[in-house]
Amino acid sequence: MMTVNDIQNLIELLNEAPEVAELSVTAPDGSEIRLKRSPFAAKPPADHSADTSGGDLLEAAYDSVSTLSIDAEPVLSAIAATMVGVFHSAKPPLEGGAVVKAGQRVGSIESMKLMNDVVSTAEGVVVNVLIEDGLPVEYGQVLFQVAT
Repeated sequence: MMTVNDIQNLIELLNEAPEVAELSVTAPDGSEIRLKRSPFAAKPPADHSADTSGGDLLEAAYDSVSTLSIDAEPVLSAIAATMVGVFHSAKPPLEGGAVVKAGQRVGSIESMKLMNDVVSTAEGVVVNVLIEDGLPVEYGQVLFQVAT
């Protein structure tokens, strides 16, 4: 998983290499980030020390414009079943767009007439609900996906 520091390092790397227009990196976990310069990105500053005319105004204006866009996919974390049994939703049931905190109860699994809590392992926004109340689940089955 890429951290904010990793992304900042990539931006600095791109800023230090004005000849590079686009940089794409895939992390070991499969997440990908693409940094791309705008067509209006700044050129490296011109050396005007020997120029007695004060330099070209158009070039100076062009040098003052710098934009960089970042296209990044959200990192998805899975909330998975911790045992075999029948899944029962928390009340109220989680839906897409709901905010969850790490350790929050999101449902329970009934196994051998015992109810066992299922808790969120990540903090973020629920993107996908992959289970319905009352359906059987297997160990490790992904029940929810959370964008972190």
